Amino acid sequence: YLPFPPSGLFPCYGFAFQMAPFTYMSNNIDDFYLIAKLFYGKYLSFLSSYTSNKKSILPLLSSFDNIFFTMYCFYSLKEHFKNIQFDINEEIITLYMTSFSNVVDPQNVFKIYDLIIITDNMGIFVLFALSIVYYLKDELLNCNTSEEILSTFENIVYDQCDALELMKDFINENNL
Repeated sequence: YLPFPPSGLFPCYGFAFQMAPFTYMSNNIDDFYLIAKLFYGKYLSFLSSYTSNKKSILPLLSSFDNIFFTMYCFYSLKEHFKNIQFDINEEIITLYMTSFSNVVDPQNVFKIYDLIIITDNMGIFVLFALSIVYYLKDELLNCNTSEEILSTFENIVYDQCDALELMKDFINENNL
């Protein structure tokens, strides 16, 4: 893992977070641009549209909601969020819009992107978001404010988690 992208570009805000992992692929800006453009055009461009397209943010958020609010393993967390008046959807939208690059390192974002390409399914975002919440569940239950919850999400990058392992553990531990 390199601290700075070899391309010399350092995306650091909003939409640029989605492109951030691609800056680690090459020291040639043309390579970065071509690959990022193709991936963005096929998958990520839908995240900024409010349509019924299954790749857009609304169906992805709806899928997260349907699973989060019906799975027993999240019951105590749902109640806790309700008690402290925290809307989990706001954080999930941020995770989707940044392609998780604000909470995990570029190698893990590439693992997520690889799964999206292999399955041709943006539902991987839903699975990974659920996996992160599940992984952080105990810590989140100890948070008393929205600021503490947001900080907990931001600090996951320091845990050196493996995206594939998080998803595998979530699936196995919940018999999915």
